[in-house]
Amino acid sequence: MSEPLIHFAIPLASLVLAGIGYRKALVFSIFALIPDADALFHIHRSQSHSLILLVVVTAVAYLLLIRTKYRTYLLFASLGVASHILLDIFGWYTPALWPLWDQSIQINAELIAHIASQPTFTFNFKILTIPTIFEPFKAVDAPIFTSEGLIISTLLLAAVSVKTIRNKLKKHGEKVS
Repeated sequence: MSEPLIHFAIPLASLVLAGIGYRKALVFSIFALIPDADALFHIHRSQSHSLILLVVVTAVAYLLLIRTKYRTYLLFASLGVASHILLDIFGWYTPALWPLWDQSIQINAELIAHIASQPTFTFNFKILTIPTIFEPFKAVDAPIFTSEGLIISTLLLAAVSVKTIRNKLKKHGEKVS
């Protein structure tokens, strides 16, 4: 399971490195945390983790906002939510295609190196499914961050910080090397 720090850091770094301003990217990245709000209702990996529902909600909202500047903001916020769902698919079973498909999907991908006299590499890729069942829980333990997630997030946020500082220095006419 991807932890909230990773869900936030990946879209933030992606958006800033793609040229979106830091403040806007910060707001859009907060949207990447929304799917896990379902845990507040004692259910996790529910309808909030469906790419199908995300597309429908985004399309309806886009039509309502088509003549405003907010339509672009909606698309970036939707990308943040989509990044959450995609990250979850690579970590655990996720109902990404619900309600069109009643199966939750998990993707496992790994490259294994066997180092010996003759090095070999084995690539494994599996798409696994289980029936989607939205079942309430009484309690759940979930990491806010892990050691790996903390270091990955720190590196991503450091890259964002460096780019943001460089952009501010350039904007103020200071020499940046």
